[in-house]
Amino acid sequence: MLPSFLPSQSRSLSCPTPSAVLDQRPSSRGEIRVPGARRERQRLTFGTCFLAVLLGGLGLAAGISIAPPAMADDGLFVIPQTRAPLAPQDILPTTVGADHDYDPAIPTPREVLGFEVGERHVYPHELLRYYEAVAAVSPRVSLELQGRVAGKPREGFSHEGRPLIVAAVTSERHQGQLETLRRIHLEDANSAAPVVVWLGYSVHGNEASGSNASLLSLYHLAASRSAEVEEWLQRAVVLLDPVLNPDGLARFAQWVNSHRGRVPVGDRWNREQREPWPRGRTNHYLYDLNRDWLLLQHPESRARIRTLRRWQPHLLGDFHEMGADATYFFQPGIPTRNNPLIPKQNYALTSRVAAHHAAALDEIGSLYYTEESFDDFYPGKGSTYPDLTGAVGVLFEQASARGHLRDDIDDGPLTFAFAVRNQLATSFSMIRGAVAEASALRQYRRDFYADARSLAATDSTAGWAFAFPGDPSRAGRLLEILLAHGIEVRQFSDTTVIDGQEVAAPEAYWVPVRQPQYRLAKAIFERRTQFEDSTFYDVSAWTFPLAFGALWEEVPKTDAGRLAVGGLVRGNPQLAGRTPSAATDGAGEPPVAWAFSWAPHDAPRALQRLLARGAQVRVATRPFRAETDAGARNFARGSVIVPRGLQSESVLRQLNDLWTTLAQEDGVAVYGLTSGLTPRGVDLGSRTIAPVPPVRPAILVDGSASSYGAGELWHLLDLHYGLPTVLLQQQDLRRADWDRLTHLLIPQGSYDDLPKESRAALRKFLRRGGTVVAIRDAATWAQDALLSSSEGSRQRGGEPEGMRQEPIQQHSDRPARRSEQAQGAEAPATSPLRPYEAYRHDRALDLVSGTLFAARIDPSHPLAYGYDRPEITLFRSGTRTLRPSQSPYQTPAVYTAEPLLAGYASADNIARIAGSPALVSHKVGEGQLYLFADAPSFRGFWLGTQRLLANALFFGSTLQGTDGSSRDAHSHHDHQH
Repeated sequence: MLPSFLPSQSRSLSCPTPSAVLDQRPSSRGEIRVPGARRERQRLTFGTCFLAVLLGGLGLAAGISIAPPAMADDGLFVIPQTRAPLAPQDILPTTVGADHDYDPAIPTPREVLGFEVGERHVYPHELLRYYEAVAAVSPRVSLELQGRVAGKPREGFSHEGRPLIVAAVTSERHQGQLETLRRIHLEDANSAAPVVVWLGYSVHGNEASGSNASLLSLYHLAASRSAEVEEWLQRAVVLLDPVLNPDGLARFAQWVNSHRGRVPVGDRWNREQREPWPRGRTNHYLYDLNRDWLLLQHPESRARIRTLRRWQPHLLGDFHEMGADATYFFQPGIPTRNNPLIPKQNYALTSRVAAHHAAALDEIGSLYYTEESFDDFYPGKGSTYPDLTGAVGVLFEQASARGHLRDDIDDGPLTFAFAVRNQLATSFSMIRGAVAEASALRQYRRDFYADARSLAATDSTAGWAFAFPGDPSRAGRLLEILLAHGIEVRQFSDTTVIDGQEVAAPEAYWVPVRQPQYRLAKAIFERRTQFEDSTFYDVSAWTFPLAFGALWEEVPKTDAGRLAVGGLVRGNPQLAGRTPSAATDGAGEPPVAWAFSWAPHDAPRALQRLLARGAQVRVATRPFRAETDAGARNFARGSVIVPRGLQSESVLRQLNDLWTTLAQEDGVAVYGLTSGLTPRGVDLGSRTIAPVPPVRPAILVDGSASSYGAGELWHLLDLHYGLPTVLLQQQDLRRADWDRLTHLLIPQGSYDDLPKESRAALRKFLRRGGTVVAIRDAATWAQDALLSSSEGSRQRGGEPEGMRQEPIQQHSDRPARRSEQAQGAEAPATSPLRPYEAYRHDRALDLVSGTLFAARIDPSHPLAYGYDRPEITLFRSGTRTLRPSQSPYQTPAVYTAEPLLAGYASADNIARIAGSPALVSHKVGEGQLYLFADAPSFRGFWLGTQRLLANALFFGSTLQGTDGSSRDAHSHHDHQH
C-alpha cells in the first residue's frame, strides 16, 4: 500500500505482488515502475508490505523529488530511488524473492495496524496488538509474557506497566512439543534439538528501526511458504523480543510521529530530529538498559534474563542504531577489546556467522563494516553477556535517521525505511547463519561448559566468600542477582572468618569457582587491573562485592581447607529485623523511646516511613549505650531515635504496626529504650541527639543535566526510599516555591549557561537553610556559582574552594611509556613526535572511564554515618580532583595513597587521584553544600556508596560550622559517663 501522505484515492489502491515488481526493470532515469492496482482486492503479501516500507521511506529519501509518485502513461507508478539506482532484485532482502508464497490467513502489519511498516514509527501497544493477532491464527507462533514471578505482580511489565512479550516461532510440529524440545536442548548437549536463535530489538528506545523491523520479521516467518523458511522453522526455534525498552520506544515514537509532516523534512535542525531531554534512549527512570544485563536493576532486564536462562539460546542478535553519518556495523568487533574470559572460539564463530550478514547486505547493496569501534568487554551489554554464558552474541548498529528522513549526510538521503530494511536483512541472516552453523554452535556450547570445568580446576582461586553482617537487605539484593544469572551460591555451615572478621554461618556466603557459570562468576568477582587494550567502549571494572560494600575475600585453593561450606542457596534470606517488645516490665510500661541502627541498607526507607507518618525523629551524632527491651546495646552514630514523649496520639497508634513493617520489609531491628539516662555516652536529651526534619527533595533536570545522572537519583529516591521527589526544570528555578523544598540535587552536567537569576535563587536557597548536593561536573560549576566570593577568596591564589579541572601533566617520559603499549609506535623515546594512528590510544591513557578506587572516610562526619569500616570503594569516571574544604574538618572522604582497586587508570591519573578528597562539605549561611567527585548510585547497583547520598538527604542539616564563627558541636553540652 502507498504511504499515508499520498492522496486518499491513491492509498485505496491495493499493492502488487513481489513477482510483479521483480519483473520490472529500472527506467533510464534510475526509477522503478510498479504496476497499477487491479480493481479486485488482493491480500497483502510480505513483498507488498516491504514495498510499503520503500514507498513510505525510499520515496522520502529521493534527492530529486518528495512529491507523491506520478502516474505514468502506461499505468505505472514512478518511485524515485534512494542513495543510488538499484536494480529491482536488489530492493528486497534476499530472503524475500519472487518464489515466496504467503499464507493469506496471516494478517499483514497494515491489516492490523492501518499503516505500512516504515510509514511512521510503531508504538509498543501496536507491536503487542500485531503480535497477538499473528499468534492467534498462526500455528507457527506462540506468545508469552516473559519474566512473571509468583507473588510479584509487577514483574513481566515495564516501569510504566507495558507488557514484556516474547514470541517463539518454529514449525507447527515443533510448536506442539515446544516445552519438550526446550528441555532436551537444556539437558542433552549432544542432542540434535533445534538451534535456538534470540533476536532482540531496540533496547534503546530511540533506535527504533529494530522494533519496526520486528513486525516484518514476524510476518515473514509466520506467513512465508518458501522452502528456505520451512527449513529454518524445522531446524530452529526463533525467539522474537520485539521491544526491549517499551517505555523509551513509546516516548520516542510519540515525538517523531507528532512532528512528522505530510511532506517529509530531512534537515537535522528540524524539530522532528531534535528530540528533547531526556530523549527516548533510556527507560522510565532514564537508565540505559543496555548496561543492565548484568546488574538487573530493572524489570525489563530481569524479564529478559529469565527468558534467556529458560531457553539458553545458541545465537543472540542485539539490534541498535548509531550516528546518521555511518553505514552498518555488525560484529566481530575489535579483537583486542574482547573480555579475556570469552573463549577464542566465540570470535571465530562470530566471524563465520558474519559471512551471512555480509552476503545479505551485499545482495541489497548496503554498505557495512566490522572489526571497528565496538568491543566485547563489559558483560552488562546485550552483545557481550551471551558470550560469557555459553552463547554467541552479535551486535548490529544501523545508521539512524532519528526520525523519518535525514537528507544532509555525505552518503545521500537516509530514510527510516532504509534502516528497517537493513535490520530485517540481518535478522534473516542471523537465522540463516544459525541454521548453517547449527553443529558448530551446539559444539561451542558443549565446549563452553566443559572448558569452564577445566579452567576452574586450574584456577588458583577456590572461590569468593562474602557477607553483610547485620544487613540482610544488601545480602538479599546481591543474592537475587547471582541466582538470576544461574550462579551457584552456598551458605557456610559454621562460623567463618572473612577478611579478618568472624561472621556467623547464616550471614556468610560462598561462590565456588567450580561451577558451570565459572566465567560469569569470575567476571562478577574478579579485580582485574591488567588489560591488553587501554581503550574501553564502556567501563573497565564492576566488581560486585566492592560495589555492594561487602565484607569479602578471594580465597586461594591453598586456604580452602579451613572453610565449612554448606548447602546451596535457593532463595533470598529472610530480612532479620525485629520489633520491640510490647512492654519493658511487668507493669506494662511502654519504652521512653525506640531506636534502630542506621547500618542496614534499607534503613533510609524505614526512616522515611516514619517521617511520612508525621513522627518526630532524632539522630544520634555521638555513640551511646542504652538499656533496651533486649538488654544493654550499643548505638553508633547515625542511629535513629523516636522519643515516645514527642509523638502525637495519632502517630503512637500507628507505631506498633509500623515496627513490624520496618522489620519485615526494611530489615531493621527496632529496640525499645527503657530510660533516657544511658550507662555510657550521651543521654537521650542531649543536643547531640539532633532533630531529623522531613525531606522534600528536588532533582534538577532538563537542559544540559545528564539524564543518566538524574535517573540514578530519581530511581533511588522514588523507588527505593519512597521519597516524593520534584523533577525541577532549569527554566523554573527562578519561580520555584523554595519554601516547600529542603534539598536540591544537581546531577552531572554543565550549567555554565544557567542565568544569573537562577544562580541567585540557588544561593538564596542555600543561605536560608537548604541543602544542595552537586555531583561530578556539577560540583565544578557549584563551587564557582554557589560559594560566596568571600569564602572563595580565602583559598590559595584566590581560587574558590571545591572542585577544579586540572590539565593532565605532560611528563617528558610520556611518549616513551606510551610507545611501549601503542601498536605501531616506532618513534624514539625522546622524540616529541608520535604516529598519527597512535592518537586514539594515547588519548585513552588520559581517561578514567569507569574504574574502582579506595577511599578512607571520617566516621564522625554526618556523611559517613552507617559505615562501620574505615574504607569504601568509589566508582570513578573522569580525572577531576577535589580540593579540601577551607575547614580541615569538612573533608569526609579522601582517596587512599594507593587507590586503584580494579579497572584501568594510567600511572599519572592514579598519582593525581591518590590522596585527593572524594567528598567535600561546606556550611553556607544556614545551609549545606555537598560536593561529590563520583556518582554515589552508579547505575543503581552501587549500593556501597548510596548511603553517602542518604546521609546528605536525611542528616545533611546536622552539619555544623567549623570555622569558629557559628554554633558548633555543642561540645559543652556533651554528657559523657
